[in-house]
Amino acid sequence: MNTNRSRLLQRVATVAVVVGVMLRLFRGITARSIADELYTSAYSRQDLSWVFGFGSRVDTHGPLHYLARHPFSHGQNLLLLRAPSIVFAVASMVLVWAWMRRRGEFGVAAIVFTAVNPFLLMYGLQARMYSAVILAGTATAMASERWLRDRSTRWAVIIAAVLSITALAETTMLLVAGGAFLLPWLDRTAAAWKFRAASVTPFIVYGVLLGPTLHFRLGTPPPFAPYTNPTSVSIAINGLVTIFYPHVALITVAVVAGGMYLLWHDQPLLGRTAVAVTVVPFLTIAIAGIRIPVLIPRALTFAAWVVPFCMAALVDRARVRVGPAGVGVAIALPTVLMVPSLLQLHNYGDNTEKSMSQTRSVLKPGDAIAVVPRFNRYLLVWEYDSPVEEPRIDGTTYEDTYVVDVDAASPSGRVWIVTDDDRPLAEPHLVPCPDEPPVALTQFTATCFLGPITAAPGNP
Repeated sequence: MNTNRSRLLQRVATVAVVVGVMLRLFRGITARSIADELYTSAYSRQDLSWVFGFGSRVDTHGPLHYLARHPFSHGQNLLLLRAPSIVFAVASMVLVWAWMRRRGEFGVAAIVFTAVNPFLLMYGLQARMYSAVILAGTATAMASERWLRDRSTRWAVIIAAVLSITALAETTMLLVAGGAFLLPWLDRTAAAWKFRAASVTPFIVYGVLLGPTLHFRLGTPPPFAPYTNPTSVSIAINGLVTIFYPHVALITVAVVAGGMYLLWHDQPLLGRTAVAVTVVPFLTIAIAGIRIPVLIPRALTFAAWVVPFCMAALVDRARVRVGPAGVGVAIALPTVLMVPSLLQLHNYGDNTEKSMSQTRSVLKPGDAIAVVPRFNRYLLVWEYDSPVEEPRIDGTTYEDTYVVDVDAASPSGRVWIVTDDDRPLAEPHLVPCPDEPPVALTQFTATCFLGPITAAPGNP
């Protein structure tokens, strides 16, 4: 490659990484909140010993995510709560740049597509564990490819450390470790056995620290996830490319599959890495999904790094085989798939924290506030800093209700129940407050009832 062309590519790579970093900072600061972020805050702010143990009772994800956010979770500062995610997202972008910037046209294309990938820009900036998983997946892939090049033990050590730590935040990282175990294939050298030992380390760490809770994590899949079928597989892959447009899933799958083939053919070490640490875990999830509903795009977060690389492989093959016209077509296809979702990102989110702040305006002295079902108690924990395991108000026996006595005033005998608009309250025995119509919040509805809230006859 001549010097002028090399300099041009370096400049394009630099501009792309700067744009990617700026987009991540902008999204992290301005993105509307979602309920899951308030969930993170509610559980992260609890006592550390409670956070570490609650995975066996409440949450299927590992506790490290909540422990790491504990210092940022007190109060109602959403930007502070997102700070670790912003740092991880920027680190992932810079890592791809450092990894790919000297890899010619292919590397520059990978950096560009990473910078503007809608999945990375949406999930990578939420106050959830996804940003850490994206960073860990990218670091594992880079270290794996570097190991294939020089068989250095340091890359194996990095993989062991990254996956051991991240698996304590997200159990699916164990599947990445299992895929990494296969990376040496039939190699019987000492370096290969060291690498395999490194890939087993996350299982040992997880087993010692979280093994007793594994049955719970496997036994409580997300209620909104589908079972594995051709449609759910295509939509899950599509979600890593164009989040809001599932009707183009078949086209997206064809693009990703074609790019994966070209990675294997044109970038052998990178292709081998991609198969080991993304395809193998994905197939494991898909097979498990036949019996357990788990196959959603977020379950594939560990593989998010590979999608821009697949697109880059298409562009690079078009450059070699077809020329400028082919490059234009190869760039246009993923651009058409991604840009609409990229433009939709500003509409994503439900401003849940604003909805909860609105509840203060409907309360009068002595009123209580409740959520139904009780699972949604994190909403009140966020707004009123109430304890997660708090007892019900005396006399409140309505099952599946979490009630907070807001102030020290004499009880008014009124309770405002906040319900999700998609799951309205069905309790005919509750008596509405006279002259208090339901209040439509940004995301929820608050309805006043005369208390104490009592169970229907015959209910526990």
